[in-house]
Amino acid sequence: MALFRHTASGTVIGGDWSFTLHTEGSLSVGDANAAWVTALTAGWVGAPAVEDVYASDTIMDTASTAGINPATDGQMTRVTATVSHAGSITGNPLPYQVAVVISLLTDTATRHGRGRLYLPAPDVSMCVDGKLSSTALTNIDTGMTALFDSLNTSVLTPVVRNRSAHSSLTVTSARVGSVFDTQRRRRNKIPETYTAITVA
Repeated sequence: MALFRHTASGTVIGGDWSFTLHTEGSLSVGDANAAWVTALTAGWVGAPAVEDVYASDTIMDTASTAGINPATDGQMTRVTATVSHAGSITGNPLPYQVAVVISLLTDTATRHGRGRLYLPAPDVSMCVDGKLSSTALTNIDTGMTALFDSLNTSVLTPVVRNRSAHSSLTVTSARVGSVFDTQRRRRNKIPETYTAITVA
C-alpha cells in the first residue's frame, strides 16, 4: 500500500494558502494526483459546494501529490497539476490568517488519532456574530463530503499520519465547526504598510 501526501494551494489578495491530506492506496503517484484533482473539483464546484463560501479573489491554482516513504515519512516523488477554481462570491475575504478547520477523526481517541485541514479565509458575508454561518457550514459539509466520496471511489483512503511513529490511522469521520482558527504563518508572509502616529 502506497502512502501519499496531497496538497491543494492557491492565492488570495496579497497572500497565499494551502492545505494537505494524507491517503493510502495502490495507485501510482501520477494516478493518485489525478484522483486528487478530481476530488478537489468535486468538493469545490457544485451547488452547494465549497466555492459558495469564498470571494472570487480566493483561488485554488495547484494540486500536487507526493509519494511518501512509509518507513521514514520522507518524500520520494512528487507530481503537480494546475487547476483553476475560484470562489463564487463577489465580495471580500476575511483576514488572511483566518482559517476554516476541517477536523479529521479516527477510531483512536487520542491526540494522534485526530488531524486537521485548514481551508482559506471565507468571504465576510459568510460570517455571523463572529462565527461561520449555518449556510457556510452546510456548503462546506456538502463539498467536503463530495471530496471524500471521490477519493473513496478512486480507492484512496484518507488517513491521519503520525510522522514520529511512522504510522497511519484511517479517517472514519470529519467535521467542520463554526469557530474560526488562525494560521499565523499565512499572516507572517504578508508585507505590512505602517502609518506613523504622533505621540509628542
